[in-house]
Amino acid sequence: MYGSSMRPGPLLYLSGYVPTNGFACLHFNSEDETLLTDQPWDVAQARETLWLRREAVLASDDIGSDVAQLVGSSQRIGVVGWELLPAGVADQIRGAGAGTELVDIGGEAALLRIVKSDEEIALLREACRITSEGAAAFATNAVAGITERELAASVESAMRTAGSGPLAFPLVLGAGAYQTASAVPLPGDGVLADGDMVLIDCGATFQGYCGDMARALVVGTASVDQRRLLESTHAIFNECEALLGPGVKGTEVHRLATDVAIAGGYTLPFLLGHGIGCQNWEPPFLSGEDVTEFAPGMIITLEPGIYVPDVGGARLENTFLITETGAEALTSGPIDLWEN
Repeated sequence: MYGSSMRPGPLLYLSGYVPTNGFACLHFNSEDETLLTDQPWDVAQARETLWLRREAVLASDDIGSDVAQLVGSSQRIGVVGWELLPAGVADQIRGAGAGTELVDIGGEAALLRIVKSDEEIALLREACRITSEGAAAFATNAVAGITERELAASVESAMRTAGSGPLAFPLVLGAGAYQTASAVPLPGDGVLADGDMVLIDCGATFQGYCGDMARALVVGTASVDQRRLLESTHAIFNECEALLGPGVKGTEVHRLATDVAIAGGYTLPFLLGHGIGCQNWEPPFLSGEDVTEFAPGMIITLEPGIYVPDVGGARLENTFLITETGAEALTSGPIDLWEN
């Protein structure tokens, strides 16, 4: 199982470990487990905090070679984190035994995390509470005269002060038609001005678990085109939120969102939402293909977005817990900020 500081996913789920700024590998079989990290300064703390045996956590100067020794002459090895596994490490593992086969089992492993335990739900509630503090700072500080960088700093500061670990993903924030219509703007030196559309997508973490939410607003008074775009995005969000619940499929929610967007004269260009946990994106996915039925204990995001050149882009997102009777929003704060 291979993981990095930016994409810990199942490594965090099974060990509780996220490398400070590098890579780690968890090797286990029916008899034993070993966690190798290329971050030697992590070892002492990791041995105190992880739910592995203390002696199972080791520093490694050459993870590929060390894993090859652990694997030995195994003929078939399942790999989680295939997309992160360097080719050189894979070659060293294959070379450990004649005919050793590496098999990507990441998809199967991700399904283990699809329904959250009570302990995970508590961690995700806290991550979402902290994320909501960032969105509140955005709503307060998105005024004419502030730069995108200054606004981003206020959001990150609010989340850090509220208890966030490393951000779940780089902060998405931008102002103006061009920046917001790009869907994933990064904050720059632009100065917010009256009439600017402003978009944010932010996520805090708590003990490795992720929050995620997005908001859009207009500085000052929205134009006719901006208001139409924002209200259409809001309509998609409201209709889809009302549909969320056990037994519903992601394809059904995606189809509804597409229909509402078309009725408003727009298209829905991207994924409508995704599962979230110890990684920001994980199954199930609210798409035209994922037929997974929602079940109590799943945690998903709902994030419809509309992006129009020369007008701007809007994305509205909350994170939801699927319950026995519907869905509970874990992130909080007003959606219709352009009405304030």
